[in-house]
Amino acid sequence: MHEHPTKNRLCGLLFCRPASLCGSNANANAAQLARRATSLLTALLQLKQLLEALTPLVEALEGGSTPLLRAARATCGAAGCGVLLQSILATMEEVWALAAVSIVCC
Repeated sequence: MHEHPTKNRLCGLLFCRPASLCGSNANANAAQLARRATSLLTALLQLKQLLEALTPLVEALEGGSTPLLRAARATCGAAGCGVLLQSILATMEEVWALAAVSIVCC
């Protein structure tokens, strides 16, 4: 399966301790690393919530007869949205599994 670059980056930020964390700036670097990881996780969760909201929206637009409503339904119901949601869910499962392993190993 093709690895997504964002997944690799997120896992790296969360679970790999870069060499730059060692030394006098360790606290500042750790805080920056935590902010970056938090930003990535927040964006991932927000995108997941948006994609999950599309299914009821497509259903609500089902009876729409105007060109605008039909176009909105087609866009929201695009197959790519479901694929992206599945990818996000798989990424989240992998991140949580890595977090559990990381906590057990520490």
